[in-house]
Amino acid sequence: TEVDAIRKEIADIKLSAKSLEQIEEDKIRAEEELQHFNEKHRLDEVKERIDANNTELSAINVKLTSISGEMNTLRAEAEMRQSKEQAESELQKKEQVIAELLSKHE
Repeated sequence: TEVDAIRKEIADIKLSAKSLEQIEEDKIRAEEELQHFNEKHRLDEVKERIDANNTELSAINVKLTSISGEMNTLRAEAEMRQSKEQAESELQKKEQVIAELLSKHE
């Protein structure tokens, strides 16, 4: 009958509305999952860059330590060279004084 057809149509409409509501909820959930995935992916990329930077900084630190050691060695060598030059200069002055004293006594 016509009433049964209308009831069937109403039931179909209700079913369609529930399906649409479920589809909308699934869409919202999928969007949230996609957003979460994208955020996690970005965080993974940031972590990779941080790890790469840390590796690079470690390598730079090793180089700086090596250069610092070399500079300390060079500084010590320069100080020794300066001390040697000062000692030679003082020795020359004393030799000159001795030579002058000897020449006066001759």
